[in-house]
Amino acid sequence: YERWMDDGRIHETENGVYSEVNPAFRALCYRHVFDTDCGTGSWDDISGYCPFDVHLMVAGIGTVCDEESITDMKRILPDLRVKIYPEAGHSIHSSCRGE
Repeated sequence: YERWMDDGRIHETENGVYSEVNPAFRALCYRHVFDTDCGTGSWDDISGYCPFDVHLMVAGIGTVCDEESITDMKRILPDLRVKIYPEAGHSIHSSCRGE
């Protein structure tokens, strides 16, 4: 949770502590996305019919998308365009507006 405090998603207020991190949503994500292979199935599905370019934007800070995962995605979809934003956090659009 230190990371969330450092990036401002958990902060102190006059009345205590405020969290922008929804614990129930986080638990659901881990249970139904991160700890499963449903992502691989989804990539397999779109690789069979993909008439457009697919772009993967990866945050450099605190990402759950590691190099092995990117390699797996490129194996399934060889034309995948990967852009890594080294200075961006979870919300790339908010934390890396200049790129």
